[in-house]
Amino acid sequence: MPRLRAPRSCLVALLALVCAFGVAACREGQRRPVRPSALPAATAAATAHHRPPVTAEWVLAGGVVEPRGTLDLRLRLTRHGAWPLPLRVRVALPEGAHLARGELAHEVLLERQREHEVALEVALDRVPADDLVAVIHSASERGGLHAEPRFRFGRPAPAAPVPPRARRPVLVGGRDFGAPVAMPRR
Repeated sequence: MPRLRAPRSCLVALLALVCAFGVAACREGQRRPVRPSALPAATAAATAHHRPPVTAEWVLAGGVVEPRGTLDLRLRLTRHGAWPLPLRVRVALPEGAHLARGELAHEVLLERQREHEVALEVALDRVPADDLVAVIHSASERGGLHAEPRFRFGRPAPAAPVPPRARRPVLVGGRDFGAPVAMPRR
């Protein structure tokens, strides 16, 4: 049986046609970016916002922060997704505070419930200068979580340090980009 051979000019034309379609497809993709609304619903929901699997916060349920006062505190643990591992909770009291009721160590499993509260009654000798800290830890070989929510006894949260700025703004092409941040030399 004789072999069929395509003329070289046909192969070149076919290759040029494939390249032209490839370039057109690439340009079309650049013109129309993928919007979240064009994604499948599951992907759009997953990328809408990222939350940790568990969050923790202190809630002052009763009492007033004052010397010789008693505070009714709740550590609220909230599950936002699947987290089948137990949470180890350890509370560290600052100097000037002692436990009147409750326990300082807990193990909580949030597999079937969405929220759990750890109740503590804390008696104050004086208003503490340090924070009451709950250390929450949970881990396996594949991953884990760690959180340290703080109760500050009415003090404001510390402000992040502001980097020093140069005096003159950066001007490029007539546009003002503001004062640059000085980077330390190594």
